[in-house]
Amino acid sequence: MIYLTRKAEFSASHYYHNPEWTPQENQRVFGKCANLNGHGHNYTLEVTVAGEIDDVTGFVIDLKLLKDILNRQVLDDFDHRHLNLELPEFSSLVPTTENLAVAIWHRLARNLHPARLHRVRLYEQPDLFVDYYGE
Repeated sequence: MIYLTRKAEFSASHYYHNPEWTPQENQRVFGKCANLNGHGHNYTLEVTVAGEIDDVTGFVIDLKLLKDILNRQVLDDFDHRHLNLELPEFSSLVPTTENLAVAIWHRLARNLHPARLHRVRLYEQPDLFVDYYGE
């Protein structure tokens, strides 16, 4: 089994808000992150795929294909976007780093054949990251 990791970066804005809570409860739990005007982050995304080396091509997956899928399924929608307002996943889901990693997994997992998605690692800042290995 070979593991291959592709790295990408994107910037996005968001706010933390649970619509079932009062403004005061959102403020208490989420602090400054509850500001409905939002705030931004620069994210680093690592996508790791796993598979066997193809005898003919020598690839687990063509790296150009992996890059194109990552751009089309994730970066084109996430980069320089307000996640709460522009992505359907976050119209009612709090766009935490954890939820972003899961959403990215769901966008990629079915599109990487012949390889399979092994891990999504998302850095929100240099010293904070989330690893997601699927369900």
